[in-house]
Amino acid sequence: MKPSVQRVSATGVAALSLMVPLLAPETIQADSTGTCNGVSVTIPFNDVAGHGFFCMIATAWFTGLTNGTSPTTYGPDDTVTRGQMAAFITRTGDQAAKRISRRAALEQWGTPRLVDDGAGYNQVTATGAGPYGVASDGADIWVANHDGQNVQRIRASDGKLLETWTGVVRPWAVIVANGSVFVTGGDQANGSGFLYRINPRLPAGAVTTMSSTLGKCPTGLATDGFYVWTANSCGASPSVSRVQVTNIPPITTNFTAGITASNTLVYDGSSIWVAGGGSLLKLNENGTVAATVALGASSPGKPVFDGENIWVPNSASVQVVRVKDTSGDPLSSPFLLANLTGNGLNGPHSAAFDGQRVLITNATGSSLSLFRATDLRPLGAVGTGGADQPLGACSDGTSFWVALNAFGGVGRF
Repeated sequence: MKPSVQRVSATGVAALSLMVPLLAPETIQADSTGTCNGVSVTIPFNDVAGHGFFCMIATAWFTGLTNGTSPTTYGPDDTVTRGQMAAFITRTGDQAAKRISRRAALEQWGTPRLVDDGAGYNQVTATGAGPYGVASDGADIWVANHDGQNVQRIRASDGKLLETWTGVVRPWAVIVANGSVFVTGGDQANGSGFLYRINPRLPAGAVTTMSSTLGKCPTGLATDGFYVWTANSCGASPSVSRVQVTNIPPITTNFTAGITASNTLVYDGSSIWVAGGGSLLKLNENGTVAATVALGASSPGKPVFDGENIWVPNSASVQVVRVKDTSGDPLSSPFLLANLTGNGLNGPHSAAFDGQRVLITNATGSSLSLFRATDLRPLGAVGTGGADQPLGACSDGTSFWVALNAFGGVGRF
C-alpha cells in the first residue's frame, strides 16, 4: 500500500517546499526576530517567535512563498488545505524560475522599449525586406526575410548583423536543430514549397536545398529531432510535409488526409501538433491524426509549447491547450484549458516562451502582449513603436526577438 499525506502543517510546507533552504535555524529570539546563519532577522508575524521552524518560515516569507494568514500572523501549526498547498507550490515554482533564469543572472528584469538616440544605440536591427520568421540558437538570432528572399544571422548580445545567406525563395519559417538552420520557402506562385538548410559553421553563401516538393506556402516549421515537419497553408488541399533530412537524398512525404487546414506546427517533446482552421491536431509519425482539440476561432498563428501547455494565438484571443500531465506524460484526452482575451491582444500572430513568460505578437495592433506561463496571468502589453506589423518571435533566454515585418527589422524586447 502506498503511503499518502492528507494534510500537512503550514510549517511543514515552509520546510518541504524549499528544496535548498536559504536560512538555517540557529537561535531564536523573542517576538518576530530570530538569528539565522548569524544574521538577525525580523518578520511581521507575531506568532512564530521561538518556533523551531522560525528561519524556514522567514525564508518562505522573504521569497514570496507565503503571505501568512494575516498581515501579522502565520499560523505555524495550522493545517493546510489542498487549495492552499497548490498556491504554495505554484509560488515556489515561480520564484525558482525567476532565480535560475538567464535574465536573473544578467540582471535583465526590464522590458525594453524601442529606443533610437540617433547614434545607432537602439533595440532594432535593420534586416532584409519583410522579415517573417525568427529563431535563436542560444547565441545568435536567425531571420527569414520573406520579401528580401534571404536569411540573416544577428548577434544576440548586441544586435549586430553578422551574415546573409541567399538562394532562398520567399522564406517563411526558420528553426535551429541538430547543428543546422532549416528554413522553408515558396509561396502561392510556386508549384511547390522548399526546405533549405544552412551550416552555421561555414561562411555565408547560398543555402542548400533539402526538398523542393513540399506543399505550397510552408508557413509552419518544426522538428521532432529526426524528421523536419512543415505546415503548408496554400492550395486547394492544405497539407503537412515530413522530411527525413538524415537520408541522402532527403525523403519528403506529404500528408493531406484529415488535414482541413494547416497554418503552422509545434512539437511538444512527444508529438507534432498542427494548427489550422478551428482545430489543433496531434499527428502520429505516419501523418495520421491522433487527437483533435477544437479551438473555435479559425485563424491560428504560430504556437509555442511551455512544458505542459500549447499556446495558440488565434483571431482576437490566445487559446491555451493542456497536452501534458504534471509528470510530463501526454494526456490521453488533451483539452482547451483557457481562452485568453484582453491584455492588448489585437490580431495575435505568434507566440514565444522564455522559460517564465509567454510573449504574443499582435500583427494588427503593432504591439506585444505578455503572460506568465504558470498561472496565465496577464503581465501587460507594449507597443513596438509604430505600424511595424510584428510577426514571428523567439527568445534567446534573456530577451525576446520580434520580426517587424512592415519596418524591415527585428526588435529586441
